[in-house]
Amino acid sequence: MNDYNDYNASLYDGLPPDDWDPPSKEQEELDFRAGFIGGQFRSIASRPWDPWDIIGHFGLSLLRLARERRPERLSAIGRDRLLNDLETGRQALFESLDGSVEEREMLEAMDGAFMIANHLAESDEQRAARHPDVMCDAFDRLQIAVNTARSHCLREDLARRADRRITEEVGALVALSLQATGLLTADQVANRSRRHG
Repeated sequence: MNDYNDYNASLYDGLPPDDWDPPSKEQEELDFRAGFIGGQFRSIASRPWDPWDIIGHFGLSLLRLARERRPERLSAIGRDRLLNDLETGRQALFESLDGSVEEREMLEAMDGAFMIANHLAESDEQRAARHPDVMCDAFDRLQIAVNTARSHCLREDLARRADRRITEEVGALVALSLQATGLLTADQVANRSRRHG
């Protein structure tokens, strides 16, 4: 069976080559899923989302996809699209990071993502030619990125809740001060406490 992506596009006459076998449903599904994951990572470039959220979700999705056992391989076109999306996202990521150790680890983990994208398209022979530790390292690097992203998001959640508590406590102190000076009644202070508490 020939890979449907090996056909020379410069000779394209509108018809598939005589020896062309259409991709299987499973390969089309794999290409679609990889394209969806790549699109998530590409979205870092448009910056509508927090890059940490995208990296965490993208990395986890790519790890899940790569760890599934299947006979199908990502097509050459699917692999190239995924690699292109990874590169677009990585360039945007370089521009948005400030050089902390955590972020350098995340950028290093991108190498793992590129290796995994290639791994998804490789034949059994190509996979066997590489030392098994190489792919273990790639998976671990990407897992580090997922963990780093999740930690970053958790720290943001902690900070957001702490800010909310401080705002509520300061509001309560202001209300009590206004009550003490006679500018608010006890009922008004109680109403403010119920609204914010």
